[in-house]
Amino acid sequence: MKIPLKYIKYFHISQLARYEHQRRWLVQAYQEDRHQAKDGTARQRVLDDMRMELDLHDEEVRVYLTNKWAAKARRLMIPMPARYDDDGSETPFWEQGQYTGDWYLTNRGLAILRSEIRREHKESYERWTPIVTAITGIVGAVTGMIAVILGHAK
Repeated sequence: MKIPLKYIKYFHISQLARYEHQRRWLVQAYQEDRHQAKDGTARQRVLDDMRMELDLHDEEVRVYLTNKWAAKARRLMIPMPARYDDDGSETPFWEQGQYTGDWYLTNRGLAILRSEIRREHKESYERWTPIVTAITGIVGAVTGMIAVILGHAK
């Protein structure tokens, strides 16, 4: 099945939006194949193929999201959720892809990582807020003083 991926690269949209377009095209193409199927067995085979393709596609999206959020976490020096517990068992934060074999964060793992990144950003903004407020006040006071001085000079 050929998907018109050549058109997607020319869109000025995010990678996640491209993945969503790819998913829609996959579903649409398989729906057309399903309608063209002659009997129930052929339709079932098309549905099974569609499920496998969509599962593979969803794994690719999850790997992309994991890499995207992991890069943000690395920039902020935030540790990633652990893949294994102290006793060596897998944590509920990671899954291994059934088709690709790649490891990616589960919804729970992504939620934890995103909340840590948001918390770090909030702390960073809170550090700068008093400084910006003070500078704004000083600029306003200096502007007011200049206006008063120039107003009395006339």
